Amino acid sequence: MISNGKLAAAGGAILCALGAMLGPAPAQAAKGDLGARIDYLIADAAAAMGNGDCGKTLSTRIKAAVADPGVDGLELRRREMLYYVALECGGYVGPDAVDAARKLDAVAAQPFLKATANLVLMIDARTRKDAPAAAAAFDKAFAADPTALTTLRISTYFQLLRLLNDDPAARLRVVSKLRVTPWTDDEEIDIARNDWGLLQARLAADAGDLAQAKAALEKVDDPAALLSVAEDRRFAPLWPSLEAAGRFDWRAVAQARLATLEARSAR
Repeated sequence: MISNGKLAAAGGAILCALGAMLGPAPAQAAKGDLGARIDYLIADAAAAMGNGDCGKTLSTRIKAAVADPGVDGLELRRREMLYYVALECGGYVGPDAVDAARKLDAVAAQPFLKATANLVLMIDARTRKDAPAAAAAFDKAFAADPTALTTLRISTYFQLLRLLNDDPAARLRVVSKLRVTPWTDDEEIDIARNDWGLLQARLAADAGDLAQAKAALEKVDDPAALLSVAEDRRFAPLWPSLEAAGRFDWRAVAQARLATLEARSAR
């Protein structure tokens, strides 16, 4: 699976809200009324998603609806819901999901859904080892709704950063956005503050941007990360200010880190 439960839950809530905007689906749609049939399909999908399983029959109906050439003439809101349903019921994986993601990206008005579509495209590009496409999709997802990034496993972004090894500018851009993503899990927050803080600082220093490097290190509190800074000559111009700020007072750093870990454990 490329997504976790948070993505399905958040997307499901969006779908239900969008469905409510259209009102109740008809009990029976006329054969030639594609819009009404789509509304009916959306209602069935929302109910199925609430039970955690769209099922083969519903998934087949959704696939047929997405392929219907008449869909292009429907209101953007209906198309937005249909393409999201195709993603959700398709499990966000496979060629059909990628096709639905591209179509959703083109019509999505809801920021979360546009971000979700681009996260699917990002993972597809990463799987194909297409680094520029993966970075571009990440950028679009972040621009649409940074909170959507937290619905994926954080390991996904480590994989993305590895894919960008040969493009330090893109890597720096991506990691700087990951650092300000509104993570909510303690471990994710720690990774953003330390692992990615140190990576951003290194990339910024390599690019000659010591101001950004210094800013990236401001919240780093892992003694191992700070020790790396103290041993890495690319940060030599920053050593005096870091030392003056007590960042190399190893006893104080270790005690502060221990207090942070104890507070996390208590939570």
